[in-house]
Amino acid sequence: MKLHLLVEEQVRAYVDERLASPSALEAAKLECHQAICLAEALCSDDIHENVWEAARKLNSLRNHIAHRLEPKGVVDRMDHISTLIGLPLATLKDQEKTQEQNAADNLSFAVSMLYNEVALYVRRRPAQVVSLVPPSGDA
Repeated sequence: MKLHLLVEEQVRAYVDERLASPSALEAAKLECHQAICLAEALCSDDIHENVWEAARKLNSLRNHIAHRLEPKGVVDRMDHISTLIGLPLATLKDQEKTQEQNAADNLSFAVSMLYNEVALYVRRRPAQVVSLVPPSGDA
């Protein structure tokens, strides 16, 4: 769920950029869910409401997995997040993969889209997720 951390980073950056004094909130130690709700409250209509709902659902899924030995309903939760982002569930369906693997692939793609959507509205440079070209001398 590393993608969750990247989305959370962008949500927090989005909030910080819209506050007159972001350091005043540091002592509040906002949880991810609270930061997402604050971001939505600060948002204009530029960002579709499903973005914030998907971010909340992703956070909920992360907590669900992290705090249970054998979490149930994970595939349904992953599929729901993917559809909130607008990804048809059959998009990345591979007949050779299990339902869980397909749901995980769809979720990875959907969360990448979610990250990009929030990052579009953040002025600071986003995290380096993927390097398509190896640094010179490493080839």
